[in-house]
Amino acid sequence: MIKRILRTGLGIVFLFVFLLFLLVGAFKFRVLSSKLWKTSLEKGGVYQQLQDQITKMRTGLEDAIRKESGGKDLPPEVAKELAPFLSLDKVLSADRFKELAETNIDRLFDYLNGKDKDLILYLPVAEWELPVQTFGQPALAKLTAQTPAKDALPLLGIKPEQTKLTMDGLEQARTIVGYLTPAWVILLLLMVVMGLGHYFLGVGPAGRISGTAWLIMISGFTAALIGFSAGGIFEFMAANSQPPMPSWGIELGKSLVEQFFNFGAMVGLGAGIAGLVTIVAVMYFIKQGKIKQEKEAIGTFKKILSFVIGIILGFMILVAALVVTGVAIGGKVSLKANGGSVDTGSQPVEEDTTK
Repeated sequence: MIKRILRTGLGIVFLFVFLLFLLVGAFKFRVLSSKLWKTSLEKGGVYQQLQDQITKMRTGLEDAIRKESGGKDLPPEVAKELAPFLSLDKVLSADRFKELAETNIDRLFDYLNGKDKDLILYLPVAEWELPVQTFGQPALAKLTAQTPAKDALPLLGIKPEQTKLTMDGLEQARTIVGYLTPAWVILLLLMVVMGLGHYFLGVGPAGRISGTAWLIMISGFTAALIGFSAGGIFEFMAANSQPPMPSWGIELGKSLVEQFFNFGAMVGLGAGIAGLVTIVAVMYFIKQGKIKQEKEAIGTFKKILSFVIGIILGFMILVAALVVTGVAIGGKVSLKANGGSVDTGSQPVEEDTTK
């Protein structure tokens, strides 16, 4: 009975570690891949939407000019001043928006993945000769296709303290990204160890193989169900949101969600099928007499009781692991916004009034 309790508890922990393994893998191989973001932006029609907005702004400006002038021709000096506005949709085309987004996406992920030492943004205001002076933003004319992020943020009107906070955040993100691969490998090794432990806690060859195969099948199909249904769930929630999301926003979000969960869905499906095939094979070999099935000398009540206790034990282990992890990383969360902070891991310090 003790073995059954331990095996059930280990199975619960294995399921959650397996899902965490897939989650870390999705971040490593999907979120940190520029392909996901490029494909999603393309499918969402974001670039064309941006160009349409520029065209709409130009059309509105032309209508306002006609109304103001009463249909008369504008003075040459006024026409010359407004010319950059009236041709802005030709300068900021869908292709250029795509070039802008994809170049910066590549540079951002090269920086986060450690390929580039510094983050250099692609902001070709000078190269494209955008009329930023006419917009009353002459500082933006200093932006180029090779502008360091730390220099670009102040030009965009970001305050020095916010610039520093942003750059520190990027550096922290880069550090965290560096830990993803070791974490993914550790989770993989942990799953192997737990899988072996689950196997040896079984009774007899048939019970050991089929029991662990059931665990792998349930874990795999659970991950596949979550992965394949994520896109549909997001689409349903987005379509029923208030206010409703625009169609391009739904397409963009759905594409991002589907590609993110696709990693876990495919790996989970493969694991589920492998577990199912193994179970069928064990049943076949038992029927053929090639594998002997040993029966446990334990009643139905004790089986159910050990299963329930095992589930409780598994969740207790998970909670304990979360607590230990929280303590290991300091148990401190700092939330900063608008210059304020909330620290959940420290106690208030009384002011010394004797000074």
